[in-house]
Amino acid sequence: MRRFALARDVKKLVILVAVIVAIGALGVDWARGEGQRGEARREAFDAFVRDYGQELKLNEARRGRFRVMYQEKLSDKREEIEAWLVKVDERDRGDRVEAAVLAKDLDQITAMIDGLVGGHHAETVAKSSSADFLKKLLGVNGTLSFVEGEVVFAIVDRNDVFKYVQKGGAVPGVSIDPETGRGKVEVSFKVGSETGQQVIDGVEMVVPVETGGGVRQGERKDLVDAFEGLTLLLFGGEEEDRGIGRGVAIHEIAELAIIRRLNAQPLHSRWFTDGMAEVVTWLVLRDVYGEEMAQQWERDTELFGDMLSEVDLLRWEKKGAQIETKIETISRLGQARYAFAGEEFRRLVDVYGEDVIKQIIGNAVEMGEQRQATDTSLVAAVEDVDPGFGERMKRYMKYEGGQEAMIKGYWAELLEARKDERWDEAVAAFMHLKEQRDEVVLDDYAKLAELMRNGGRGQEAEQGMLKLLKGVKGEKNKANVGRILIRFYLQNNENGKAAELSDLVLTVYPDDEVALLGRVLKMMRLNKYNQAILTAERLKRVAKPDSRAYEIAESAEIWIHENVGLVNQR
Repeated sequence: MRRFALARDVKKLVILVAVIVAIGALGVDWARGEGQRGEARREAFDAFVRDYGQELKLNEARRGRFRVMYQEKLSDKREEIEAWLVKVDERDRGDRVEAAVLAKDLDQITAMIDGLVGGHHAETVAKSSSADFLKKLLGVNGTLSFVEGEVVFAIVDRNDVFKYVQKGGAVPGVSIDPETGRGKVEVSFKVGSETGQQVIDGVEMVVPVETGGGVRQGERKDLVDAFEGLTLLLFGGEEEDRGIGRGVAIHEIAELAIIRRLNAQPLHSRWFTDGMAEVVTWLVLRDVYGEEMAQQWERDTELFGDMLSEVDLLRWEKKGAQIETKIETISRLGQARYAFAGEEFRRLVDVYGEDVIKQIIGNAVEMGEQRQATDTSLVAAVEDVDPGFGERMKRYMKYEGGQEAMIKGYWAELLEARKDERWDEAVAAFMHLKEQRDEVVLDDYAKLAELMRNGGRGQEAEQGMLKLLKGVKGEKNKANVGRILIRFYLQNNENGKAAELSDLVLTVYPDDEVALLGRVLKMMRLNKYNQAILTAERLKRVAKPDSRAYEIAESAEIWIHENVGLVNQR
């Protein structure tokens, strides 16, 4: 039996859930640099400790490069604080050793990947990427990958933090709603730069927690959850076997090398790129670190026997086309696809030898269009080596009769689930339906977001759409995603968020009714009533007189005239 190693997807899910629970909306964005924002964060932290620390009576505990400042009212938790410091310090030291081992072996690893895949893409990635980026990739996956200096957290009662901000102080991620006067925590920590990841010389962060209520087994729940969330923020996941940690790094390099060899990343290509990367990872782990470590990486397909017909392997969409969700069946589906895709390519290597990897990739490019692989050429390239491959893929299909039967089957599942308000099942059915398309249709994301919102997963839908907005290329595509998000926000009565996206859409679609409505709201929030009136008149020209948009535009004009007075509209 193949041994199973729980790896990336579940780990990312755990990070998201735990961190959000712990600190409000605490997240890690590896994309775009800290730079001056890092200096501002440090200055704000220093000011908080200097101006407020004496009043809060901050105590301190430290271990290695980690330091926790905590209020006197939390002194009875010093033992838990010190235990957490011991834990993170030991793990930090171990991860640094592991990263050093992988960095030392990088040349050997990339040479083996290129030997299996063909070309020199793994080597090129290693040479062109900064050492800092590779350190993040090889081993530790959290914020600590880019922090060389001290890591300091000030753990403070959230109400005390709100009082400080209300008095004019600044705490990154903490704000006071001007309408309700209530405090809000939306902390994010960003590292990296546009051209590559950059190392920063320290982390300083104020962590608001509840110090009363929320008791779990006699302990303050929010303090416990804060430590869990911070651990995941710092390290990027649960501590795991070395074979899994090294395997993640090797898999990502191998997958990137495969995609570059294909000269394209077709819509339904993950069965190929991830499946092939799985077997390449296993081979490299075996040859560099031994059979035992390679076995830690393997996934047991028997754990997903109940999902065999749900896998629909050949329709597995590339990462940029998906919206992530915490729905259990969908999370398991992702793990099952990794397992079965890897098993398929492992079987090909067992039968035809390791050179079959390079052969299949080459065939996929030759059979593609203008020397770029396509969804069709990927399948054809495998069938050219293994004529029974297409027939084997039918075992992963829920409905017999090809793509048309799959569409009908999942459509029926969707209708039934919607009728019974089983929203998670409706989302799963719609995701399968969406995968049957041969191209991306942005309106599908709007429908998916609606289903997720109906099931109480609006935040997941929003995060997925924002990730899509960030990932799509081209001004028009971004505007199209922006239109979907504006509608989503307005339906959720989140007018402020809708307003912020209006200009993005209006640059491409100057007469978009919903974007114009968003701009009316934005101008009113900014007290720019001239612009609000002008935009409202423009909206009335493009909207139907009996439409909701027309009615709101007219109401906005009336409100401005009654509450602000006549406005110079030039």
